[in-house]
Amino acid sequence: MVKPENQWSQINESLFKKLRHFKPPLFIKPPIAENLLCSNIFEEKEDYIKDWSLKRLIYKDDEDMIKTDCESIKRRNYFPEFPNSKEEAEFPIAFNRLVYKDYLFLEMELAAEYAPQNYYCFVVDSKATVLFKKRIKNLSNCFPNVYVSENMYNTTSTGNYVNIAYWDCLNILSSYTWNYVVILNIRRVIFILT
Repeated sequence: MVKPENQWSQINESLFKKLRHFKPPLFIKPPIAENLLCSNIFEEKEDYIKDWSLKRLIYKDDEDMIKTDCESIKRRNYFPEFPNSKEEAEFPIAFNRLVYKDYLFLEMELAAEYAPQNYYCFVVDSKATVLFKKRIKNLSNCFPNVYVSENMYNTTSTGNYVNIAYWDCLNILSSYTWNYVVILNIRRVIFILT
């Protein structure tokens, strides 16, 4: 009989062998955070943390700083080209997101949750700037599994037109096979449908 700790060791070793051909994920700090030493935070250096807590970083989508051609997007982030496992490959998930601002945040979030077997659909609020709309469209053009609805809706914080906007992306996503859809807005998970 194999001891439980040896069993986990064997599973981990097997998993790492399978993952060797993958490029390691990278976190590329945005220019605003290039002087932030994450190691000091992980090592819980209190003076450093206190000092940085007083200098809160605020991300802004600078028109000149953020290029959204595919090469620039892929240079800023890591997007895996293959599923991490057979199980992952056989269990695609769809993401449906209503957006209108904070392009850089959305790009980083897509990179964090991206997997090539999954599907991503953005529906852009009509209040978004022309630049934001262009950036989201450019982002979708870089990946075969990222879509942007052609329609825009004037959604409100009280929920006006939100369901219609999500429904629009669900119609796009319905052309593909997935197991769950995660419905999100700018920074919140709303609910999951099966």
